[in-house]
Amino acid sequence: LVFYFITLGFKEKNLVNDTDNGVAVNIDSNHVEEGNTDNIVHEDDVSSDNKVVKEKSVTVSYNGENINMAIDDYVLGVVACEVPALFDDEALKAMSVVARTFYLYKDSKSSSYVANNNDQCFNGESAMHEKWGTNYQKYYEIIKKAVDETAGEFITYNGELAQTFYFSLSNGKTENLENVFSEKRPYL
Repeated sequence: LVFYFITLGFKEKNLVNDTDNGVAVNIDSNHVEEGNTDNIVHEDDVSSDNKVVKEKSVTVSYNGENINMAIDDYVLGVVACEVPALFDDEALKAMSVVARTFYLYKDSKSSSYVANNNDQCFNGESAMHEKWGTNYQKYYEIIKKAVDETAGEFITYNGELAQTFYFSLSNGKTENLENVFSEKRPYL
């Protein structure tokens, strides 16, 4: 389901639109328009147990070192690595929310979690420079804008962080979660 935001396109700022399964999440209103499924929320809307602080420190294993950074600096590096900077603004926002949620979910399951490229692809500043060359500043600002506009937003299901899955390459089809990971989530 999470991948659909790339393949379906966007209308009226919907991040995810899968009406066959009753899912329509809208970034503007922060509420589910149909069904009782994932919801993008701001940190103030979640209990203190799941509260996210925008200045949350993330530890990421990168180039053989553990580096601490603010969560949105990490999200920017993930979005820069996972999707092209010239994707539609709404796709970049969706990826920002999904990447942030992915990290928060993993972090909530382990007190010693260290983000790494086995979970989400991450580009540091030097990798972005190398990847984008003379377009570095332009592409950096595009992605930073998407990350900033979704700061503090993440996806929940029934008040808990959702486990978000996505992939950057596809043959145009997806598979049910239980057929790939031998588990089922009602929102996927």
